[in-house]
Amino acid sequence: MHLVMFDIDGTLTQSCGVDSRCYVDALLEVLGIESIDTDWSTYRHTTDSGIAEEIITKQLGRPAREEELAAVKTSFVQRLQLALDNDPAECQANAGAQEILEWINNQPRFCFAVATGGWSESARIKLANAGLKVADNIFASSDDAVSREGIMRIAEERAHSAYNVNKFDSITYVGDAVWDLKASQACNYSFIGVGVGNAAGQLRYAGVDALIPSFTVGDGFCELIEQKLLS
Repeated sequence: MHLVMFDIDGTLTQSCGVDSRCYVDALLEVLGIESIDTDWSTYRHTTDSGIAEEIITKQLGRPAREEELAAVKTSFVQRLQLALDNDPAECQANAGAQEILEWINNQPRFCFAVATGGWSESARIKLANAGLKVADNIFASSDDAVSREGIMRIAEERAHSAYNVNKFDSITYVGDAVWDLKASQACNYSFIGVGVGNAAGQLRYAGVDALIPSFTVGDGFCELIEQKLLS
């Protein structure tokens, strides 16, 4: 059996803009922090919990408190839900995402899981808004671990249990950013990049050769999966 693991923001969904805006506004509302570097690649852990902890430590000169992180998360989730209620188009499924998940489900050799750097509640809101369904037992988020590698390992373990597989013959992570690639390398997973324009350019510069613009038929995802997982 072969496991295909997906990121959410920028991969299964197009939601990075609304996500970043609500996140920054939540930090301002809860902690009064205004100057925030939104180049998420500069943070040690590019996850909702990891970024919040690092910003609080640097800006306030002390470790983050659990109640602060909880308050930021609550504000972020509320802002995200309101933003999507007002404009659902701010978070849509990437082209062909639903079809590719269904395709994997129908392949007897393949399993899939989701490992996101976002918090669970906000990730679920985005998936629901985009019309994508992912079971809890193959899903891991920033509520489970601070690092992307930790989240991915937890998603892998949940997939072992969900599919009753002791060991996957291969694992491929599908993501849209260089930090996804680095986490995949740390976990010894294969990697497929999703992106166009600048995002695709950054992945190519980082050495990604397996790169698709979307999951639509003809963009090559199914062929790449066959090559990556079955080679």
